[in-house]
Amino acid sequence: MDKYLKIKTECCESQSAKMNELIVKSTNEKGTVDKKKVSDRIMKEKSEFFKYYIVMFSEFEKIKDVGDGWKLREYERMFNKITQLTEFGGGHDIGTGRIQVRRHIRNKPKWWTNDDWNVVPSNWLVVLGPGTVTQEEIYTDEGNEITSELKKLQVLYVGRNITDIEDSAFQDHINLKTIVFQPHSKCETIKDHGFISCDSLSTLYLPDSLKEIGVQSFENCISLKSLIIPKTVQIIGNKCFKNCGLVTLEIHYHINLELGRKVFEHNLNLKSVRLTGGTSDEWKRILKSQFKCCPKLEAKATRMNMTTVNYLIENMD
Repeated sequence: MDKYLKIKTECCESQSAKMNELIVKSTNEKGTVDKKKVSDRIMKEKSEFFKYYIVMFSEFEKIKDVGDGWKLREYERMFNKITQLTEFGGGHDIGTGRIQVRRHIRNKPKWWTNDDWNVVPSNWLVVLGPGTVTQEEIYTDEGNEITSELKKLQVLYVGRNITDIEDSAFQDHINLKTIVFQPHSKCETIKDHGFISCDSLSTLYLPDSLKEIGVQSFENCISLKSLIIPKTVQIIGNKCFKNCGLVTLEIHYHINLELGRKVFEHNLNLKSVRLTGGTSDEWKRILKSQFKCCPKLEAKATRMNMTTVNYLIENMD
């Protein structure tokens, strides 16, 4: 934490110094600042400003989330600043494939040309909506270009006004490491295969608005170590989190909660499951055989001479 805050301070001071330098260079002999020159210089220097955020983000990702909401709020502040920088001067990207901000997901603005819409794949993607996100709107090209795009995306920030992630929207993005939904998100559904086989996914913040997570939405996300399922979720589809890298899991019971088959099966490193709410009978009804092939849980249960589900229920909150 201290190292991140130090880097954040240094980056902010460096950005401020850079901005003052641009203003000085745009000031005439009479001491008047030429606002157009400042704007033009900022447009040219966007990539340099963005480098500060890359440094900050790299260190920020190392901070463990202690569950007090601070980290999510810090994500929001950071991406608000990044979005402002990206859209400064009417833009929607920085550099060649570094970051894109997409506001018009469902309806392409009439004044955008095909070149504006089919922008190159990016390392960072901010989707703001409003509306839903489909696979066709994320892939910028077809055919052979899709392979390179799937390898490009590393960070995804989903804005407040996105309501749904459609079928297979981010399937097979093998280098996608971080997914953050903006606080107070309106997203209610992640549909089938939404993020299946995102091998590198290690940071996932699901929104409190979420009601349904579809079939195999996060299956084979082998780098995902920790998961908190929002209390608002009512439906979790078959094999949704099968074969992930989960070590810890938190899930809350409510009367409308429905689990598909094999939701958490084959999480080889899963050793801690926190169950909240509900009674032992209610948990027995919905969990059944959800944790097959989770050897670390099974070993704990065996030592207590219990089934895995009974062991989890015995130790629930």
